[in-house]
Amino acid sequence: MSQLPAKLSQDPIIQVVCQIRFESSQSNSFPEIIMSELGRFCQVKLPSHTKQRTPFSDMPAQLKTMQPEFKYEPSLLFKNTVGKDQYSVGSNVFGYDSADSYPGWDMFQTRIHEMIDILFEKFDDFSAVRLGLRYINNFTAAHGVSNLSELNVHTTVGEENLTDSININFRTTKSNDLTALVRIASPDFVDGPKKDSILALVDIDVSTPTGWRCINKDVAKEWFESAHVFEKEQFFRMFTAQMLRDLVEE
Repeated sequence: MSQLPAKLSQDPIIQVVCQIRFESSQSNSFPEIIMSELGRFCQVKLPSHTKQRTPFSDMPAQLKTMQPEFKYEPSLLFKNTVGKDQYSVGSNVFGYDSADSYPGWDMFQTRIHEMIDILFEKFDDFSAVRLGLRYINNFTAAHGVSNLSELNVHTTVGEENLTDSININFRTTKSNDLTALVRIASPDFVDGPKKDSILALVDIDVSTPTGWRCINKDVAKEWFESAHVFEKEQFFRMFTAQMLRDLVEE
């Protein structure tokens, strides 16, 4: 596809998530400073919110940093009470996600830039060690889809075309700092509160590779812009020619 469509008449997005994992002097020595600064930021951005502690909030900071599987888990969630977006905050992680109310890329990107600015400007010896941008989509009858087999996805084992019960995960790479994990699933492989409304799930998770590191906020901002384009490329690969004709707005 030479030019990616700008807008769909029916958007299948059900959740968008960005996450920044990081290291800084305060992460190791004074994690409460990070929690305080980012907490104030979240309160300003979401004037009407509830603050929720996660199970990791009671874990000692030193123990979290020693356990890689816990280090980047958030301790606090700041949930918008007049919308379905929220911030997630930890001593080594800062995230934002929007569920069922995606505001469009321009506004979502503004949120990301604000997060990048406070992280790179407020904390000492700061470096981002992983950036992630994830779009979760549910295709339904509104998109001309009644099941996963009606997407531009073809899975064959031997002589059999698999069409009904499918769970596919694959990874694709665009450059040395852009990789996407794509998950495609039929309803029987989906769990969670939205399970009953799922017909064809397409989950596209773009991230930096292991070992990547960034100390320049402009580079981080440019990465998210590139990640968004890469995500759209993967997304529109799922469309048949008919879906494009029916759903793309001029």
